[in-house]
Amino acid sequence: MVYDFFEELKEIIKEFFKWIIDKLKYFFVVIILLIWIFLLPNLNSVTPPNEVLESQEIYILGISISNWSQWISIITILYTACWAIYQYKKSLQIKKQEKASNIAKEFSNSIVEDLSILNCVMQKSILSKYIPNDEIDEKLKYFNVKEIRKLYHNDDIVTEYKDLCKINSKSLDNIYHLILYSMDTYISEEELKEYMLDLELQQKKWNEINEITKKVNKPYHFLSFERKVLNKLEYLCMDISSNAADSKFIYQSLHQMFLRSMRNLYFEISIVNTDSVDKLFTNIIYVYNEWKKMYKTSLRKERRLVKKQDEKSNPEIGHI
Repeated sequence: MVYDFFEELKEIIKEFFKWIIDKLKYFFVVIILLIWIFLLPNLNSVTPPNEVLESQEIYILGISISNWSQWISIITILYTACWAIYQYKKSLQIKKQEKASNIAKEFSNSIVEDLSILNCVMQKSILSKYIPNDEIDEKLKYFNVKEIRKLYHNDDIVTEYKDLCKINSKSLDNIYHLILYSMDTYISEEELKEYMLDLELQQKKWNEINEITKKVNKPYHFLSFERKVLNKLEYLCMDISSNAADSKFIYQSLHQMFLRSMRNLYFEISIVNTDSVDKLFTNIIYVYNEWKKMYKTSLRKERRLVKKQDEKSNPEIGHI
């Protein structure tokens, strides 16, 4: 409870300072405009000493016509500037939402199915023992070799994982083919299990499976398929990390699949990042960290809401 409280407090303070920094530029603009508005009329009204000016001025509500025109000009300029900023931000937001909509469609049309296949292979294969548990999952951030060794307290774990992938490459292909076969032929889970145990049947169906991989336009080998999907995902995440698309709009519909997939593919991404200079899949890692923060924030809000509802529905006797 104490940990949750301090975590929530830290998030609130971060959000507050982020809001201040974001609004600071507008604050400076307003200050400059106010200085200009109040000083300009005074500067124009100053007359040189020992000089008498003879002029006729018309006053409205105690203010001369010339000063009224200055005020109107200043207000018009200020209004035009604010309107231009508003229109620009509105146009930019519309473009971001359109981009986000296109990315969401691309996810739905291709990546979601491919990620489902990847997740299924990882969970059904011997590599499942390397999927981070809940405790480790909370600490995922950098997705590199150094982090793996630190989280698993094992300096040889990366070598072990790579060797296991090589030794079991055929087994991974087999599971991958069976999943593609089950998707194409719509066989039941029981039939799929029986099929996985029947090596003779698998050999007979080899040609059929080969045709299926061509039909669905997927690589024959699982590791090649995995690399292709990650590269495509990196390309889609590029627009999110560069703020070209509205991340919050995409997050709502895709974060569950994305976060679950990154957990399953943590080793696959991390083992290629041997140093912090030439990192691969940087956009995927950026989006993961951003969406993980958003997910934790949403989770805390949901917990607070549930707690309040429980308190209302189950009031303490002393407060009735």
